[in-house]
Amino acid sequence: MKMWSVMVLVCTACLSFTSCQDKKAKDKIKDQVEKTENVLENTGEQIGDKVGEVKEVLNDIKDQVGDSVKTVLQNAKDSIDSKDGEINKILDEVKDKAGQLKEKLE
Repeated sequence: MKMWSVMVLVCTACLSFTSCQDKKAKDKIKDQVEKTENVLENTGEQIGDKVGEVKEVLNDIKDQVGDSVKTVLQNAKDSIDSKDGEINKILDEVKDKAGQLKEKLE
C-alpha cells in the first residue's frame, strides 16, 4: 500500500510538472500570438494612415496639374482669340483692297 501511495505521489508530481511545463509553453505561444496580432493591427493602421496621406498628396498634385492645364488652355485660347482678331482685321483689309481694285477695273 505504501508502494502504491508513493507511485501515485510520484505520478502526480510528474503529471503536475509536465502540465505546468505545457501550460508555460502554451502561455508563451499565446503571448507571442497576441504580440503578433498587435503588431499586425498597428502595421495595418500605419499603412492605412500612409495610404490616406498618399491620397491627399495625389489629390493636391491633381489639383495643381489641373490648374496648370487650365491655365495653359486659357492662354492658348486667348492667343487664338487674339490671332483670330488679327486675321479678321487682315481679311477686312484684303476685302477693302479687293473692293478698291474692283472699282478701279470698272
